[in-house]
Amino acid sequence: YYWKCQKPNCVDFPLCEYIGMTTRTFKDRMGEHRDYPKRDVISEPAGEHFTQRGHSVADLKGQVLEKVRNSDPYVLRARESMLIRKFDSFRHGLNKEP
Repeated sequence: YYWKCQKPNCVDFPLCEYIGMTTRTFKDRMGEHRDYPKRDVISEPAGEHFTQRGHSVADLKGQVLEKVRNSDPYVLRARESMLIRKFDSFRHGLNKEP
């Protein structure tokens, strides 16, 4: 999945994108990302970004990029890594590792 900050004039734009993976529903995982700023979990990219002045979780927009039909965690991680590299969200985004 992919999310980004849609805030007009975001100081981090365009470096406010994130690629992730989940075995749960997209809705549940995005709910967690939206909850991080409310709980001041700044160790997570969404918590760190959306606790900045003038930001709110209403600025967080996400979408499913790919549904992998393989439950092997190595396959899931490989697909996530490929998308992080494709979007370059490690060097030019909020991902902490490639």
